[in-house]
Amino acid sequence: MKKIKVLLVAFVLGGLTLTSCSSDDNSTPASINAKWTPTKTVIKIGANQEVSEDYTNNQEGCDKDYIEFSETNSVFKDKYFYKNGSNACIEDDAADPGTFNNSNDVLIINADDSTYDGTYKVTTLTNNTLVISFDTQVGTNMVTTSYHFKKV
Repeated sequence: MKKIKVLLVAFVLGGLTLTSCSSDDNSTPASINAKWTPTKTVIKIGANQEVSEDYTNNQEGCDKDYIEFSETNSVFKDKYFYKNGSNACIEDDAADPGTFNNSNDVLIINADDSTYDGTYKVTTLTNNTLVISFDTQVGTNMVTTSYHFKKV
């Protein structure tokens, strides 16, 4: 009888050990090097006021606008798609590629023609989500602007 109890406890502990590891565990940190499509912008004014605006500039029937961080030569691209007079989707090449540096959750984007030119804090970086933000003092209020992206 004692052997059966010991065997039962061993099977239960073995089962718990095998099932305690989650498939969500990921020892590889997420990388910013990817294409990211904007989803929304959140502006927080002081401690109590917040305004959120979904990204609505994607042209229906075209590829989604995106930004891209490329590990090769640290190249940053900001791409927009629009429909021309013939209703054909065109990729906007007006913004020249820039560069970026991401170190210790500080992201510096050098891209003169881009909306995203500047210095940001990386507040969220997962395999599917990127959120970058910056603070601005406006009068007595701290204003935090956060750009939210989803991996393409």
